[in-house]
Amino acid sequence: MVALPLVTQSGIESLLDQHKAALAKRTGQCLVLVRGHYEPGERTEFRIKPDGDKRPERVVRVTDQPSVLGIAAEWLDHQDTGTDSGVLVVTTAVTPDELDWDLRGHALKTGLLSVDPVDILKFRFGVNRLDPRVWQSGWLVQALLEAEPTSGWPRRGGVLTYDDALAALITQRLGVDATTIDMDRLLEWSQTTGPTRWTELADAEQDGIRRWLVERVGPAIEPLLTLVATGRGRDALALGVVGTALEDPSLSRDALISVGGLFPGMRSDAVQAFSSAVDGTLSRWIAAVGHEGSQTRHEALVVLEHADELANRAGLGPALTGNALLPSAWYARLRALGKALPDPVSASRRLSDLRNHRLAELFTAQLRTAAMAVRLARWLATPESGAQSVAAGAHRQITEGAWVDYAIAALWAGDGATEPVCAMAYRNLCELAVARRTTMDELFAQQLVTWVPHARSQFSESVLLVEDVLATAAVPLTTNAPPVVILLDGMSSSVAVQLGAELGSRPNWLEAAPIAGQRLAAVSTIPSITTVSRPSLLTGQPTSGGQAVEKDGFAAFWKRHHRQARLFHENEVAGGAGQTLNPELVTALAGDDVVGVVLNTIDDTLGPGREGDGTLWRLEDVRFLTSILTQARSYGRPVILTADHGHVLERGLATGPAPASGDYGARWRTGTPGAGEVELHGPRVLEGNGKVVVPWREDIRYTNKRAGYHGGASLAEVVVPVIVLLPSVDALPRGWHGLAAEQTTPAWWEATSEPVVADKAVPKPNKAKAKPKAEIAPDAPGLFDHVLQEPEPSLQTKQSLGWQVTHSDIFRAQKAFVRKAPESALSTVIDALVEAGGKLSLAAISATAGKAARNIDGFLATAQRLLNIEGYPVLEIVDNNRTVELNVELLCVQFQLGKP
Repeated sequence: MVALPLVTQSGIESLLDQHKAALAKRTGQCLVLVRGHYEPGERTEFRIKPDGDKRPERVVRVTDQPSVLGIAAEWLDHQDTGTDSGVLVVTTAVTPDELDWDLRGHALKTGLLSVDPVDILKFRFGVNRLDPRVWQSGWLVQALLEAEPTSGWPRRGGVLTYDDALAALITQRLGVDATTIDMDRLLEWSQTTGPTRWTELADAEQDGIRRWLVERVGPAIEPLLTLVATGRGRDALALGVVGTALEDPSLSRDALISVGGLFPGMRSDAVQAFSSAVDGTLSRWIAAVGHEGSQTRHEALVVLEHADELANRAGLGPALTGNALLPSAWYARLRALGKALPDPVSASRRLSDLRNHRLAELFTAQLRTAAMAVRLARWLATPESGAQSVAAGAHRQITEGAWVDYAIAALWAGDGATEPVCAMAYRNLCELAVARRTTMDELFAQQLVTWVPHARSQFSESVLLVEDVLATAAVPLTTNAPPVVILLDGMSSSVAVQLGAELGSRPNWLEAAPIAGQRLAAVSTIPSITTVSRPSLLTGQPTSGGQAVEKDGFAAFWKRHHRQARLFHENEVAGGAGQTLNPELVTALAGDDVVGVVLNTIDDTLGPGREGDGTLWRLEDVRFLTSILTQARSYGRPVILTADHGHVLERGLATGPAPASGDYGARWRTGTPGAGEVELHGPRVLEGNGKVVVPWREDIRYTNKRAGYHGGASLAEVVVPVIVLLPSVDALPRGWHGLAAEQTTPAWWEATSEPVVADKAVPKPNKAKAKPKAEIAPDAPGLFDHVLQEPEPSLQTKQSLGWQVTHSDIFRAQKAFVRKAPESALSTVIDALVEAGGKLSLAAISATAGKAARNIDGFLATAQRLLNIEGYPVLEIVDNNRTVELNVELLCVQFQLGKP
């Protein structure tokens, strides 16, 4: 006996649509007999309205009757109770021979109608015909009818193609948009509840979908669907990570067999394709990680840690220590680095291995800490030579000690990796570095003892005093535009080098200094506290006081220099609703007055109860700073970023407050000096009636525990950083120099032995034309006289590569295609790049080329047109448009200069 076909509401609707012309002629009550069985649960009453029919909708009632008598009874009942235009549809098992002629006469088409699934499918998609491959695939027709969404299939018109049919089915069955399907989406799908739907599909449907996906996506899909079908869908990504080991030529035969055992019954080429796809997907996940707390990072780590777990279960852990995706391999490299410390050469190699691991972008904190450890190891390997004066100590602090302090702070804080080998190595390295820094602080403090009594502008041993910062760094800038003085209270030189490095990576600011290749550093008043050092800087003379003294003194200082000025303290900086900055501050920045701003973010982090590890400082961490810099830049103003004093951090080394009597602060007191302290006296000592005791050891404090302290005699507290920022090279004062990041970073920081590029940015006049003292710093005669004399012109010899290139016949031919070729600047830039090993930052190029590089993009485009003969990449801009790279060997070949 042949089983009756199940009939659904959609099948009835399709059937009625097929016969809508005949149905339209039956304007009254109508009987429709259908061979089949109406599926339980389907609606027994609904309405239809054929397309284009202006008449009202017709009510359709469906009933299932097993006999002729049942059909007759339902028809009689419908005639008595049904609507005048109602349609009675009876599904039945009776054969055409069993129907009497009376029922046949009332029935549409005078007989039994059958529901063709193909016709139903055409109706449901609103198409005229089906791709032959659709109706030839019986499983596909039935699957599409079963999978129809509640809202119905989208109406398509024309032909339902095989690809469209499969895409629609997969989208509905698996919950994945099959119109844009790829391996990435399918791998993500494997980690959801979607695989449960897959296992519920009939075998024929699974096979059909698998074949189509292999055609569209490739053989990598086969292992994935096999894993899903066996209930291991959530393991798929992790297994793919382990499967990448199949590409490792160093893997032993036994290990290869063990890896293959994780994919039973699967072709090796398909497994390799699958693993390669997983590798690509995870690479994109890793590249998309924005920060260490991101959801993408969490999801990637869950997969990778699970891969480690599966590898260990299979006994593959030791064999996969070289895998570039497994966290265990990352930690193996981290341990190797810890074992290599403190040897800088070996540790540098291990750091390179760590950076080359694919998970470096996920473990940025661990990589950063490891890099700091290696930097400290390199520094510890440099010769130890003490600075022989306060001036030398301040210079050494801003050029080297600040970076050391930065690295120590980062290493002391750790990275949360809980890797015992590295943790112990970091601890030992910190102890060595702190011991060496302590020796430097002790020497500096002893030098202060003899220097402080006589230190004043005229007799300061060429040390820039904090009260002379404005005269030395700010006054010369007024020639072009009134400067903005931003005082970051408590900013140590360690914080300054971090902020300076970030600013140096931005093309919209050019750092400058009055001394070639050297950032300015000043010495605070004694003690190094806000109430004396800050007003001294802002008023231009040693003094003490609060905000009123600072405001009046700031205005008075600039009045002496024929400028109006206004000072804003942090409580005056914030704007109202919808405004970041106070409108008064914005108006002042847009005007012609010198503007001063005091920001307290850094000093505030040193308070009690704060988490002040002080390891990382970004511009955005200092409240209002980026907004003020943006405003200043928009008005073409130069900026001086400085501080009143530095600070030391609480490291838990002190057992408690040291005894202090009389007047005292966190790091200064009156009385008799003890171990780790010195007594300072003289006109620069503005507390304790001109005589105070200050510690040079960082583990001494006289008050309760805080996150950090200042007031003492250590280099980190006394040395005040000064960063001068210009909006363009045109704002460079006469005799000043551009300062590139390479010039402010010690060689051991980036492991380069190349010499620092000397500044060649600005044409220099004859030595006899030294800048007058009054123009440098009217309030500080004699300061920097010996270093601000104009140097001899930096003349290139005929032996320099830059000279040879720009004086070659080939270069002359290239110039014919360039209007006003910057020969001299380009020659200087070539030599600077050669001296730096072939690479310089955009800031360094801008500083080196000087005013020829006002438009750095235009300058580099011209340089490439001159040097990149026939398109060969002699000069390239790399590292996301941050670095300029010169291929010296190719340059010599192209310009026929012989070997470099």
